[in-house]
Amino acid sequence: MKIILEQKIEDGFNTKKFAILLDDNNIIEAVSFKKNNHTICLSSQVGCSVGCVFCESGKNGLIRNLTAKEIFEQYELVMQYSEFNKDENGYILFMGIGEPLLNYDCVKEAVFNIKKNTKEKIIISTVGIKGKIDRIIKDKLDIDLCVSLHATNQDQRDEIIPISKMFNYNNLLSEIYSFEKRGKRTLPIDINYLLFKNFNDFKEDALQLVDFFRDRDVRIVVKEPCPISNQKYFMTSSQNAKKFIDILKENNINHLFTRSTGREINAGCGQLKSSIVKNIK
Repeated sequence: MKIILEQKIEDGFNTKKFAILLDDNNIIEAVSFKKNNHTICLSSQVGCSVGCVFCESGKNGLIRNLTAKEIFEQYELVMQYSEFNKDENGYILFMGIGEPLLNYDCVKEAVFNIKKNTKEKIIISTVGIKGKIDRIIKDKLDIDLCVSLHATNQDQRDEIIPISKMFNYNNLLSEIYSFEKRGKRTLPIDINYLLFKNFNDFKEDALQLVDFFRDRDVRIVVKEPCPISNQKYFMTSSQNAKKFIDILKENNINHLFTRSTGREINAGCGQLKSSIVKNIK
């Protein structure tokens, strides 16, 4: 395994994107950035089978899972090239290419190995795979959780996250609530919500999120979608975004309105892919 391309941008976060060549000539991507604490974003699979319409990573389907050894080596490489210190407070996000909970056993082993000698917090991001959040609870895995929700009902979610047809929306909420009650958490659960024009940006959607998460230890992270190829869903207007956020604020819902760093070098959420191999000679 080796890094074959590094891109960076001076955006106030010193964002870097790495193309990593695996031993079988597949390529994955990872990202690092730093403001106050350092953050690295790791991939868990080569490609992805989830098929989110707002994401590049799954456009060519799933090639294979990464092994636990590959995930750990990826972590070591990115830390080294980013010149980050394991003894400092930082964040490791399983938010790159792939659905971590569809490669649960290898991700779990990698988490254990990373946790052996670091102070960094580990966050697993998932669209929600049936039974897997409950499995994290059962296994007492020392991680925090981010759920890519992006919708407020089953039909809406099925349209943009096809795999969600296999996991009932209300059952996903139940697993989120169960994870919220576990003792081994250090952060609120992040609920990611890309705000799409004329799709999930209505007043009713905001009020539904309020109903789902009022008085719960979660943070609604409202995000601007990153540009991808053949894009069909776009960011809502700034006026609609403000109305949406105001509803969360008025109802005392913990929230954050943000945009992904690194989008200028295709390092933002939903932009990572392995086609960069075409540019390597």
